[in-house]
Amino acid sequence: MARSLLGERVTRTWSYRAGVVFMLASGLSYGCVAVLAKFGLEAGWNVASLLAVRFAIGAAALAVLLAALREPALPTFREWPRVAALGALGIGFTSGLYFVGLGTVDAGIASVLLFTSPAMVALLSAFMGERLGGLGLAALGLSLLGVGFVATGGAAGSAEPVGVVILLLSALTYSVYFLAGRRIAAGVPAGALAVGVMASASAAFFLVAPFTPGGLALSGGTAGLLIAVALGVIGSAAALGCFFQGLPVVGASRAAILSTVEPLSTLLFAALFRAEIPSLLQLLGAAGILGAVILLAFREPGEGQGTP
Repeated sequence: MARSLLGERVTRTWSYRAGVVFMLASGLSYGCVAVLAKFGLEAGWNVASLLAVRFAIGAAALAVLLAALREPALPTFREWPRVAALGALGIGFTSGLYFVGLGTVDAGIASVLLFTSPAMVALLSAFMGERLGGLGLAALGLSLLGVGFVATGGAAGSAEPVGVVILLLSALTYSVYFLAGRRIAAGVPAGALAVGVMASASAAFFLVAPFTPGGLALSGGTAGLLIAVALGVIGSAAALGCFFQGLPVVGASRAAILSTVEPLSTLLFAALFRAEIPSLLQLLGAAGILGAVILLAFREPGEGQGTP
């Protein structure tokens, strides 16, 4: 009996460690998105075309992965209208604003600003009747202070005010998408939801792109196409696939804490590959925003929801 219990304990330990690895891999995969996007935009892509191709590749790659794992890879016929609305309006607006904001804000700072969304979710939840609580209020204060430091503490050009506003709007649209998605997409398998959302967002951008500056065009030559593929495979399919593998094992609260590797890795990648070095004040602001994410992860269930 003792041997059996020990075996179960070892199995649970290794399972948890594997979950942690999956969550960290997801964060690192997402962490490269802002850097790749800036390279893609500089290579000649316009925002709508790049996102259309990114999400098309991401949806296809994730669908193949889910099929290989024998998991539901697509929403059902009845689920598609809800999923399509979330993709076109939710992820569409969020990612579109995010990529536009990257034009005037350093990649690492942009990723940090997007991580104000957990505090926004908590605040929006409070307006919907959930109690914010002491930790929620502290997290909101830390986020606001962090945004102030990030927006004003850098060198000229590292975080233009208009870009900061656009990125905060991106975080707000993601927060609304998250709250709405919990209700609209209830019952849809997570993997199928992700594929459907990305496919719908891709379709929306393919429809919109011809009416944007530059139109619908594959740009940047071979290098530009490789960047789009990397955004789709690494920054979408791999990131979501690892997330769905790790989340059930580690739980939502620990996942929220582990997710902070995403903006930290973006700051590192931006420094290594783009020589974007944040100021000390901006790093303090980033610490405040990520500290808010960790605080929200430790709230009691009665104090609202955790990070998206």
